[in-house]
Amino acid sequence: MNRKEFARCTPEEVGIPSGAVMALLDALENGGFTEMHGLMIMRHDKVCAEGWWAPYAPGLHHALHSLSKTWSATAIGLCEYEGLLKVTDRVCDILPDKMPQPLPERVARITVRDVLTMASGSETERDDYEDGWVEDFFARPFEHEPGTYWRYNTHGTGILSAMVEKVTGMPMTDYLAQKLMAPLGIDPAHVMCYRGGDGTCLGGHGMFTCTEDNLRLMRLYMHGGVWNGQRLLSERFVQDAIAPLMDTRPAHDHTPWVYDNRCGYGYQIWRCRPEGSYRADGAYGQFCV
Repeated sequence: MNRKEFARCTPEEVGIPSGAVMALLDALENGGFTEMHGLMIMRHDKVCAEGWWAPYAPGLHHALHSLSKTWSATAIGLCEYEGLLKVTDRVCDILPDKMPQPLPERVARITVRDVLTMASGSETERDDYEDGWVEDFFARPFEHEPGTYWRYNTHGTGILSAMVEKVTGMPMTDYLAQKLMAPLGIDPAHVMCYRGGDGTCLGGHGMFTCTEDNLRLMRLYMHGGVWNGQRLLSERFVQDAIAPLMDTRPAHDHTPWVYDNRCGYGYQIWRCRPEGSYRADGAYGQFCV
């Protein structure tokens, strides 16, 4: 691991009033809507504010919940840049042994991109990861043509993990340790992931990292897939990952007040306000914006 520590500075040194940071902290601590565990603020590649609320600490593993999804999508991007797969590949060609027979027409048309964008076409999802859960994903009804219908689907992200493990021949966390964590300076001992009954990393949730690990991951996207001069993700993959490829508004018509869930979805990354911003997002407020 070649870890280069981020420069630290005061908020004013990067054009942020310290009073604005304090106002944010007051709102987070006193707003009655969250319990703070840790926070890091970076601007111009410098960390200008950071802190943790006891018993949480900088080097402590933290459950990411669905922020795990962005790590799994990144693993797909790494595979794409290495030439191990393409986002236009059919999933049935990558995981032929997991497909139902005879192969339904819609299942045959699902691409890696469709799974990345939560657009496989199914409205259903099981809630366990017992042995055979990958096969079950493709055996369920697919009510919509792939690529045309957005439905948040955590099992679908698990399929991304299954594909990564199939084309690399190793657990997704091991692949991430080699191709992502090493250049980003992330200690692989910080990163863990629960596995399903078949041994596959869950991918859609179940990952644990430290606060700064997530900052380093999303800084890679902020710099277009390049880390300190080394390209890890293709420029096209990053552009699509952070773009509003799928319309998420219909799925959130019943919760119009959750406006930032209505701004669109890319490759396991949400668009949000203001225009041009995006986030990795996990339950209970695991945010990297």
